[in-house]
Amino acid sequence: METIEAAALNQMIHRTSGLVTVLEYGATLSRVLDERGNDFTVKTKDLKHPKPTKKQKYDNQVSKIRAAAISYYVAGWLLTHPTRYNASAPEGDQTEAAIDKLLEVGMASAAVTHGKNLAQGKSFSLVTVDFGDSVADTLAIETSVNAPHRNPLERSIQAVQFVLDFLGGDLGFQLAKEQDVPTIVSRIPAQFVAAFEQGRRGDLFTKS
Repeated sequence: METIEAAALNQMIHRTSGLVTVLEYGATLSRVLDERGNDFTVKTKDLKHPKPTKKQKYDNQVSKIRAAAISYYVAGWLLTHPTRYNASAPEGDQTEAAIDKLLEVGMASAAVTHGKNLAQGKSFSLVTVDFGDSVADTLAIETSVNAPHRNPLERSIQAVQFVLDFLGGDLGFQLAKEQDVPTIVSRIPAQFVAAFEQGRRGDLFTKS
């Protein structure tokens, strides 16, 4: 069945009987056009959004990370607190794929380590000094990125969207102890500079 874009919502809408284009979207009733050109009214609750694809889910999380002040707080924290970055993959094709992903976002590829578990696949992660439950909880709520304790003094982040796309791709972090601080600072959006600087200083996170 051909996918039709809903004009009013600028996204695909469907219902049980088939795909329709929404002409007027109302709280209880909506006016729609079906694939044969029939114009009719349906209950709004009967209109259902299609399930997002795996890529859409991934991209949606990256967007949430980019839009959250807490992400920039954590980025600032990482610059001034001991942090270890790691990329690993089983030897062979998955290692090559991991290197390609790193190069794609501008991260150096020399640090890829080899895991023995073929089922585990590629992994991009970091371990840093514990920034506290409040920061970890806010990060999870606002971005769906988890930062569990690795031990009583450290936390780890293994979300590829955060480590690879946000830190590496957006901000220019590298898989190294020494970071290009001027480059990273220059990439912080103006509205998130305050949160970023809070993180660098190790202050409590507060939204401005």
